[in-house]
Amino acid sequence: MKSLSNYISLPRISHLLKKELYEKRKTLILRSVILIAILSTATLFIGQENSWRYDNIADSINRDINNTYIPNSYELSYDPHIKSHGVPTDRAINDTIIFFMFAFPITMALGASFAFESMASKRKKIAFLMTPATTLEKYITQFVIYTFGIAVLFFVSCFIAELVRYLVFSAIYPGYGIIQMISVDDILDFIRHRSMPICTYLMGTSLASALFFLGSAIWPRLSFIKTFGVLSAIFFSNLFLGMAIYSFPCIFESALGEEDLIFNFVNSTFIIISIFCFTMAYFRLRESEIIQRM
Repeated sequence: MKSLSNYISLPRISHLLKKELYEKRKTLILRSVILIAILSTATLFIGQENSWRYDNIADSINRDINNTYIPNSYELSYDPHIKSHGVPTDRAINDTIIFFMFAFPITMALGASFAFESMASKRKKIAFLMTPATTLEKYITQFVIYTFGIAVLFFVSCFIAELVRYLVFSAIYPGYGIIQMISVDDILDFIRHRSMPICTYLMGTSLASALFFLGSAIWPRLSFIKTFGVLSAIFFSNLFLGMAIYSFPCIFESALGEEDLIFNFVNSTFIIISIFCFTMAYFRLRESEIIQRM
């Protein structure tokens, strides 16, 4: 008879997902509300910081006989939104995108640090490890919830936060059309004009998630703080190496060559380390289960 540990049962994984979501529904809902509240507060603050631009545009429209915005030549040359909508692009959009891009890796890392919090105490650890499922199935369940699930939750929270900003400031400046929401074109335009290495950004986010996912498997209790402390120690211990490389740019350039090669090297390194961290997290979980069953 084939051992349960030699294959994966999709119905069992589905049952584990339902069980995990049901048992932690209050905690997950609370954390989701906190995330939405933080992002919404940040977008409202960004909107407030741009309120003086809204006031200037509104005053310009009110002073015009036809109640239209009169752009200057510079705005006409770089802002196509004026030609199609009659008002400049909402500058809060760029600020909001920048904030979301900084918040994304932090959210992914924080979410990954909760992956194995079910093993934070001896009683919880026994209950988690003795669940009738294979180690791989338990691992996949945590990976789906605290990696893919957190990513989906973040994007949904960003939409809600942006919608809150749009509704609040549209109510403050009604009828002017100067408050706009982020669109896909805005994101693509933001990346295009800044030559942003988006692949490196995504790989870096994946690496952050993998590192904290591994940290959660090693020390489930206060995982984020402990992992952050270890990573900070590693960072500062390697700081002198980075300073040495920076001090000898010729050696660095000769070793890596052009900018594209540097990005490819960094991305490849991120991928390798991420796979290594996720793999080590699985073996750590498997080791814990073997010890418990002994």
